[in-house]
Amino acid sequence: MSSGGATSNIFLALTFYIVLTSGIIALISMEQEAILIGENPIHTLEEIDFTESNFSGSGYKVISGKWESSTTKGLYSIPHSFIWNKLTFLKMFLPDKQEFKNRYLINNELGNDYALVVRETGFYYDSIYLRVEENWIYLSSGKYPLIPYSYNQVIYHDMSRYNGEYYITTVLNERDKTVELYLNDVYIHTFRGIKENNILSFGYVYYNGVVCLDEIRIKSFGMEGRVAVSTNEDGIKLTDFVKYMGVILFWNVKDIPLLLNMVFVKVPILVLIFILVQTGRGSG
Repeated sequence: MSSGGATSNIFLALTFYIVLTSGIIALISMEQEAILIGENPIHTLEEIDFTESNFSGSGYKVISGKWESSTTKGLYSIPHSFIWNKLTFLKMFLPDKQEFKNRYLINNELGNDYALVVRETGFYYDSIYLRVEENWIYLSSGKYPLIPYSYNQVIYHDMSRYNGEYYITTVLNERDKTVELYLNDVYIHTFRGIKENNILSFGYVYYNGVVCLDEIRIKSFGMEGRVAVSTNEDGIKLTDFVKYMGVILFWNVKDIPLLLNMVFVKVPILVLIFILVQTGRGSG
């Protein structure tokens, strides 16, 4: 057998080996990622009772206005004529698509209007708020004067049955573009077709919080968040497979040891390059 034929055989064998090995590692990597996404919550806060005497005063952040706490009222806003009282319990920087369940115990005996932050980005268009105004519950986008809502849906619900105090829960799924509403842990409604994160959104994203002008009392709060997995998508996408193949061939894959990358992928690639260079020089 000529040296040229031997080189060609080695070249083909190495090429097949790299593709096969990269594919196997990619499948393993994607399978591990799917398990992490599907089963393990990444942002969980056990329910905090803000009326407890040993409440430390931490676990939330005031964005604007003024909030205080007491053993009778919990966290409560101080009414203001033109400054919004806003607080949040979590912010994330440029997150992937999320699924967030937020459960609040609200005391609103005075029947004041308020809103829950479902998702607040750096852009009004794709920010989402659940507004409670008497017996009308809105899911709407952010709003600027003279600019219409990008999303605004409303349902009627008799809030008087709760005597001013109730659990209210929102479940956001960014991949399925839905927001579910529960009152006292009873399913009420699903809002569909919410806006996706816009290219103009930037920086941090808030996934919960309360916004109001008048007094609203938060007796307790708990949350559970994870990377969203669509119920309408099964299996591995070809685009995802190609992406992982490229990552493994040219970079190091997270959770794959560097030695494994070196021995099974990087070294064969270097040998392949050496063969190509030698072949090029020989034919020059």
